[in-house]
Amino acid sequence: MTLREVPEKMGTDASAVYRFETGQHDPHLSTVRRYAIAVGAEIDTPTGENPENRANLTFFPMTKDRDDNGQLPGVAASLSVTLYADDWLLGAVSQVFLISDEARPMSRKDEDTWVQTIVDLYQERTCALLWDIASSALKSTAGMMKLLPVEVPDLTSTEINVGTVPAAERNGR
Repeated sequence: MTLREVPEKMGTDASAVYRFETGQHDPHLSTVRRYAIAVGAEIDTPTGENPENRANLTFFPMTKDRDDNGQLPGVAASLSVTLYADDWLLGAVSQVFLISDEARPMSRKDEDTWVQTIVDLYQERTCALLWDIASSALKSTAGMMKLLPVEVPDLTSTEINVGTVPAAERNGR
């Protein structure tokens, strides 16, 4: 990818990307997400009270081109949370996937709301579920979970899948 392609994919100018990349400017979260989409990167941040816990939010553009209004025809996202520091999960890794069955435009102004919906749903509705799932999964001999569909409010033709795997299984140990 060239230096010209990154700002073009982000829908901004090269000087804004330069200021962001060199640390001269702190971008908004929506800018960081657009950058991650443009370069195919993951966003990795500490979660919860313990800095050893990590979360990755990865966006997968369904198409490489934006339409005339700068909208992505569809985006899938994967939120992966590794909870090394929480004894009750014993290093379990959970993943939440948002997958659109039908590509539909998503404007830039809706990105914050869209991502916040994923994160809120994860925090509010799946933590208790993950507790139960992880406890039984980690005690089982297979130590693997099937993906469980979770209903997403206000997002048509969309489903969230939740799965947990012991960290040792994920790392091939």
